[in-house]
Amino acid sequence: GDGQLGYIEFTVPVSVTNPIGPATKPGREAAESIADGKPTAEAARLKLQFAETRLKLADAKYRAGQLDATEYYRAQFERDAAAAELKGDTAEVLRLKAKFAERNFKLIDARFRLGMTDGRERLRAQFDRDIAEAELKGDPAEAARVQRQFAQQDFDLVQRQYKIGIITADEYEKAKFARD
Repeated sequence: GDGQLGYIEFTVPVSVTNPIGPATKPGREAAESIADGKPTAEAARLKLQFAETRLKLADAKYRAGQLDATEYYRAQFERDAAAAELKGDTAEVLRLKAKFAERNFKLIDARFRLGMTDGRERLRAQFDRDIAEAELKGDPAEAARVQRQFAQQDFDLVQRQYKIGIITADEYEKAKFARD
């Protein structure tokens, strides 16, 4: 009722007598997976389970008009990417990432053209799209070029905003550091 958006904390239901499956230690295995940087099947399964729950909630909120299209599509992407990761399909994950980034850019670009978002958000969405395309092509040189170009364009935008007092000195320094 007060016009503010709330946040929901997601938890994975765990039974004391049967922690998400017979004779498994999901918390420990998932934690070890995160610690060594190598996803295990259990960590991937938990990630998919979480993404499915998040998508169900996002779907309900989207249908009720309480969630915008960008966040709804993000939840769909995260679920689909988690399913592809569980199957070990890296190519599908990259394809999904590129598809989501393109869709997200189009939505943000439309909002930008209507004056509903700023140039920095549009620039970030364009960067995400371009970097996802470079990763999908397997072109590290293109990815590095996109990264440098984004850092310079972001700095140029921030510099203009800093001069007229829209951006803080901290934000200016962060953009300058990213560029250099």
